Amino acid sequence: MERIGPQARIRDEGLGTFNMNIALAEKVLRALKSQGVKDILLCAGARNSPLVVLLEKAKGFQILNFFEERSAGFFALGRAQRDQRPVAIITTSGTAVAELLPAAVEATYTSTPLIFVTADRPRSYRGTGAPQSIDQVGIFFKYVETCVDIAHISEELDLSLWTRAAPLQINVCFDEPLMDSEIAPLNFSDSEVLPSRLPALKPQQTQVLNQPLVIAGPLSEQEAKIAAPFLEKLGAPIYAEALSNLRAEPSLQSLFLKSGDGIVRELFVQGHCQSVFRIGGVPTVRFWRDLEESFQLIPVASVANSDYKGLSRSVRHIVGFENLHLVKSQWAKDPRSEIFQIDRERKQSFQNLLQKFPKSEVALLSFLSAEIGASFTYLGNSLPIREWDLVCPFGKELGRQSGNRGANGIDGQISSFLGGAQTATENWALLGDLTTLYDLSAPWISSQLNSMKLRLVVINNQGGQIFKSIFGKDIFLNRHQIEFSHWAKMWDWDYQKWTEIPEKKNLSDRIVIELCPDPDQSHSFWQELRSR
Repeated sequence: MERIGPQARIRDEGLGTFNMNIALAEKVLRALKSQGVKDILLCAGARNSPLVVLLEKAKGFQILNFFEERSAGFFALGRAQRDQRPVAIITTSGTAVAELLPAAVEATYTSTPLIFVTADRPRSYRGTGAPQSIDQVGIFFKYVETCVDIAHISEELDLSLWTRAAPLQINVCFDEPLMDSEIAPLNFSDSEVLPSRLPALKPQQTQVLNQPLVIAGPLSEQEAKIAAPFLEKLGAPIYAEALSNLRAEPSLQSLFLKSGDGIVRELFVQGHCQSVFRIGGVPTVRFWRDLEESFQLIPVASVANSDYKGLSRSVRHIVGFENLHLVKSQWAKDPRSEIFQIDRERKQSFQNLLQKFPKSEVALLSFLSAEIGASFTYLGNSLPIREWDLVCPFGKELGRQSGNRGANGIDGQISSFLGGAQTATENWALLGDLTTLYDLSAPWISSQLNSMKLRLVVINNQGGQIFKSIFGKDIFLNRHQIEFSHWAKMWDWDYQKWTEIPEKKNLSDRIVIELCPDPDQSHSFWQELRSR
């Protein structure tokens, strides 16, 4: 076995071949089971056929079949985040491997445990330009924790040092003939599962924050349960993004800012808050980016289960939720009653705008939030995330909220939604029109997802309207006149078009809902909201 650094290139021309493919494939599958893998996403091809034929007869894995690797990678992201366990994707050789790079990037910045099993031609083919031969070792650069390159059954395949902080690549070289021995049914159900090793954490110092505002970014449900009692004790005002999975927490209701992200900037302009404490993943709220520029002197501390501090400037970053106790707050004066009074007034003003512009995009999503209730909700790109942060309710039972916000924009979002979908609840995705167009092949897998209620809401603004307010130029919008009824029919999904939220909803198990806001009302809503 060779462990290869990010930019290494192999030239192994003279090695003899002892390549029992079926035995080697079995060794790889046993290694996957040792890491707790239950789901394998199989992108079948010629070069990975030893793995394919073994899995056809094997017990102990759930196999989902994909024809397209990019979609498989993003589906794996959603499934690994849902189950909080590693998911494996098996590809054939060549550019099929490269299709996994976008998912590898997202998995790295969200510490999602993916395993890429990439079938390869023999090492001697590297650098020759032979068909289906590319340099697969190192192809993911720093977006895998390590790449294990294995070509012989005699080589070691030990994955126990993988920390799961970033994906893992197992590059498996298969020689001709691909089917080199008989295939017997295998049972992996009782294989031993080895716990992952986490890196030793450096000693970290207590951080005392003066009049802090908490910004809660993406948190898993497990992380949210750990964070809630700490935040209650901290006692600071909290801007909780929907992806924080905190908004239903009863003990925090009196600490939440509920009027939207506009109040965050105001609290610092007026001097009510003097520092920022981020908990969880990197936030999407606009103010977080302002901390790089107009608020760069505001002290920032953060706690997350990754090394990423989320800003290019100085941040007192603490790794590990077990270290939350190191964060303290102090208040020279206590402006919290005034802060929450400002928040209540802004919230009422926001509610008035929803009533004034009932067919605006934000109002339609607000009305839809009552329908979604305690369902799994997937937020597909930046504008729906920002709008959902405005309307997602507080204090009522909510289902899991999820989305790919590590580094991703609109890539593979439907696939990740389907990977994260659950059987025990309804599943809703809120997507922009361009986001949907970017992942049109995703519903392929839906025929293999039994007993799931899938509601895919496409907010059709005929282009990327988030750029309208940023640049004010049509060239950024990618305007179009596409509607999505034929796409739904292609995958045998039902379809409805809404210009308002109907009182009575007749929803089948698989449905595309095209939500068409009134563009004039949406423009007026945002214009008045920003002028407050």
